[in-house]
Amino acid sequence: MILYRRLKDYKKELAVIKQAITAYEKDIKEDQQSWKKANSKSARLSLSLAKSMGLLNDKGLPVYEDPQIITWRKRLETVQKKIKPSAKSPKKKPAVRKIM
Repeated sequence: MILYRRLKDYKKELAVIKQAITAYEKDIKEDQQSWKKANSKSARLSLSLAKSMGLLNDKGLPVYEDPQIITWRKRLETVQKKIKPSAKSPKKKPAVRKIM
């Protein structure tokens, strides 16, 4: 990410950030699944408690995120904003003729 940022290659940086966030979410989901298999009764109780307390989002992922992931999400928004204006081609001003 840092290399692409320094090279100002925002499209590649965007792809890496999305890949990192997806990998993080996948890892959390896998950890939850393995813990649920090992502790099924506790998992049901914990899940219902966490949902009622608002600690899980709609996907079942924790609302609290690691500070590094928060940083990645902020950078994702910034990179998306930088890419959008460059997608539009700047309009040329019409040439002004001088009449003599």
